[in-house]
Amino acid sequence: MRNKLSDSDLQSKTIAWLRLPLVICVVFIHSFGPPETAHMREINYLSISGMDMYNIIRVWGSHVVTYICNSCFFMFSGYLFFFKITKWNKETYFKKLRSRITALVVPYLLWNIIPILAVVFISITGRIIKQDGDWGRILAFFNTIRERGVWNIFWNYNQWGGGGD
Repeated sequence: MRNKLSDSDLQSKTIAWLRLPLVICVVFIHSFGPPETAHMREINYLSISGMDMYNIIRVWGSHVVTYICNSCFFMFSGYLFFFKITKWNKETYFKKLRSRITALVVPYLLWNIIPILAVVFISITGRIIKQDGDWGRILAFFNTIRERGVWNIFWNYNQWGGGGD
């Protein structure tokens, strides 16, 4: 006779099972270019080329089907935020918020600060090794940060040394 799973065990196993496909879909969302670069109307469906197939997969696979993953992550995180709460009060709420900050915000900041520092370190080191004295790009990067504010480096940059949207 099979062991019957409790509801919470089944929910945990279901979420664990869905995690990998959802993460793969999020990687697909971020891997391809914007959907407006693919011209779906120009595809000749009677003789599909490799580039046409690529555009179909890119548009449908990374910009149509996979966008459900954001909604799923949003629903899961909201559900898990309130999961197994026996008593709801201000203390419980702030304890949950504190745990989310340490689990989400701190890694986000580190994940972004480390590459920024690596780029700055490599740029400065390269200038020192080359001894060419061309510090323009590095100074432009720091001037842009100073003009726009330090916090904008976390979400408002398209390229290093350049501005955001």
